[in-house]
Amino acid sequence: MHVHVGVGKRTRCSDIFGISINWVRYEHVINGLISPSRRYNDNDYCRDNRDMSNDFGSLTAYADTLRPYAVNSYAVDNRREYASIANDYTRYRKLNHFAYTKYQTLETRAHQGSCNPTKIVHWLMFQMAFINRFMGETEMVGSTTIDLESDFRFLIATLLPELPEDYRDKFEQYWVGRWNHFGIA
Repeated sequence: MHVHVGVGKRTRCSDIFGISINWVRYEHVINGLISPSRRYNDNDYCRDNRDMSNDFGSLTAYADTLRPYAVNSYAVDNRREYASIANDYTRYRKLNHFAYTKYQTLETRAHQGSCNPTKIVHWLMFQMAFINRFMGETEMVGSTTIDLESDFRFLIATLLPELPEDYRDKFEQYWVGRWNHFGIA
């Protein structure tokens, strides 16, 4: 399931930077929430963005490489350059930055297709909360130590304030259930 979340024409690369680096920071958690067929690099059309951090040697090196391209500009050329670096010149990443240059959206390609309205709604809300939470961040949020269970709990808790208050319990229960369903915990 490909989801485009509108970020708007007046969004700068510097606003998207926080989403980019925190997606890579928490992609191991996101992989634990999706079908095994969509995890890691088992699918050529939704490859991990995290691979690029491995190419740079670390998450910090990835962020440091991307930071100069996260200029405070609305220029289309800057958006293309940012998307090229952030996505390693392909749109087939779980977080596709190229949609930002063409449609003023960020596209997520991680989730498998579904006709189940519950899955669809929770995935949409997860994406919108993630983008709203990390838009404009200048650094990776959370611990620099990677711990799958702690990172899952932290990410869900971090996203909850971005959601309508009457939906938060459902959201948390759904994602904890999905986490447990896949046996990641």
